[in-house]
Amino acid sequence: MALGGVPEASVTLDIPEALPMVAVDPGLLERAMANVIENAVKYSPAGLRVLVAASALADRVEVRVVDRGPGVPDEAKERIFEPFQRYGDAPRGAGVGLGLAVARGFAEAMGGTLNAEDTPAAASPWRSPCAPPRRTWSPAGRGGRRTRKAALMTRVLVVDDDPAIVRALVINLRARSYEVDSAQDGAGALRTAAAHHPDVVVLDLGLPDMDGVEVIRGLRGWTRVPILVLSARHASGEKVQALDAGADDYVTKPFGMDELMARLRAAVRRAEPAGDGGDVVVETAGFTVDLAAKKVHRDGKDVRLTPTEWHLLEVLVRGGGRLVAQKQLLREVWGPSYGTETNYLRVYMAQLRRKLEADPSHPRHLITEPGMGYRFEK
Repeated sequence: MALGGVPEASVTLDIPEALPMVAVDPGLLERAMANVIENAVKYSPAGLRVLVAASALADRVEVRVVDRGPGVPDEAKERIFEPFQRYGDAPRGAGVGLGLAVARGFAEAMGGTLNAEDTPAAASPWRSPCAPPRRTWSPAGRGGRRTRKAALMTRVLVVDDDPAIVRALVINLRARSYEVDSAQDGAGALRTAAAHHPDVVVLDLGLPDMDGVEVIRGLRGWTRVPILVLSARHASGEKVQALDAGADDYVTKPFGMDELMARLRAAVRRAEPAGDGGDVVVETAGFTVDLAAKKVHRDGKDVRLTPTEWHLLEVLVRGGGRLVAQKQLLREVWGPSYGTETNYLRVYMAQLRRKLEADPSHPRHLITEPGMGYRFEK
């Protein structure tokens, strides 16, 4: 069988069976994938297969087409999606291709995106020393759910104004199966943390718009995420200031990658819930919350929660029966710029109760304390 004229022997598929349903047009999807795969095969060395892999990410599905071609410089990554443009053509050169331009148009028509990325050199068996582009398409999911593997991936936010250091950290972290976001200034770091809720932050102190200590204080206003400082400042007083502001560890530049990764793993371990007899799995009369797997079970089945529903439930469950104030919930779940949008809480608490409570109008477990906040009771 062939896809768009591409022989099956040219492609390796890595598609899990348990992907969530997504709303797409089958014809547009087939044509978009055929165009991208044809392009990847065309620029791959003879005899080397193209990898087509898919995974669930929150409420979306990401499809990756990975080739081992010559790679595309950062400044040309957008240009390859222009009509009649091929990599290697001048900006207004005489390319003859429509394939990637059409594929991106089809993806966007279905609510998805199509981008070219560098594949880290050590990321997979299909890696290349010349770091080829990776084309990804993420159509919006319907009832999206992460697989267990995706749910357990650690998300790292790297904050540094040195592009070389950011690139080195991103490559090394992704090669070790971390999800990675990056920012080059303090404001961008705070925005990214609020939007993506990282599991750990690697933070430089010498940022162009604000001191890294201010970033630590900004994060500590709403989250307990581990913060690992990576800085060229060696003075004891500056280390103490960062640690007193809320940093969990401090590594000075120049640094060894192995030591940094070990300290990062240790910071993540310290932030994980206790193992035996703790609150990794919380059972009630009607449902079970598995904090490690990020899953909820009711009547022998998984309950599908949106990422926001899960985050709200997780904060309440980790509260261990204590009252969690409305402002704290808003900042933990939606970010530091939220604090008065109590209607968000009412809407999402109602959704959680419909999914988890036997009688949503008279909840036993997700309790409202009027005018103050919410608590979780077993």
